[in-house]
Formats: sequence, C-alpha cells, structure tokens
Amino acid sequence: MDLIIRITADDAVAELGSLNDWLSADEQLRGRIHVLAAAGEPGTLAAGLPEALAVALAPGGVATAVATVLVTWIRHRTGSVKITGTRPDGSTFDLEATHVRNLDAAAVRELTAEITDAPE
Repeated sequence: MDLIIRITADDAVAELGSLNDWLSADEQLRGRIHVLAAAGEPGTLAAGLPEALAVALAPGGVATAVATVLVTWIRHRTGSVKITGTRPDGSTFDLEATHVRNLDAAAVRELTAEITDAPE
C-alpha cells in the first residue's frame, strides 16, 4: 500500500526533489520512496519529469515517520507550497506552508495524528 504525495508550488519539481531528500534521510523510510514520473506525450517537456512520490507503507510506525517528515519539511518552506497526500484507502489530506509554519508543539502532534489517521 502506497501513500502518494503531490506538491503544488512555483517550482514543484525542485520541491518534490527536496522532499524526496528529506524522506530518504529518515532511517525508517529509506528505500520506501519512489519517484513517479509524468506520463506526458513522448518528446514533450512534461514527459518523464517527477510528478509525485510514492511511499510504501508498512506496520511499525512508517506512516507516523512520513507524517513527521512532511510536517517538518513544509514548516521549513519559505514560499507557497501545498502537499496533497492520497492514502491507500483513497482519502486525501492537504498541508500548506502558510497554515503550518507557526503551529505550536501540540498542534503539530494533532496534525501528525490527522495525517496518519489511516490503516498502514
């Protein structure tokens, strides 16, 4: 079961690469992240560009690790960035840098729990 993560930003490809680096740096997530390429027409600029990340979920706190990295990563963004996640059950969540940057510790825990509110 994969969690699919998409980014909306001025430079979504660079931001997706940055998030991939952050996720891959987490010991629990290393080897679980796969870049999904755009399926555009061959020969067009969009063909083959990174479009999303797929994170293979498994029991043992992987979803919590993903949520923690997502919240931490987006809180460090300086521009307008939006993450849309699609859980294995088809439900979605959105995070926007402008809405999470100034959260206190309790709100961060609550947001992390909300993101992981799906079977692993």
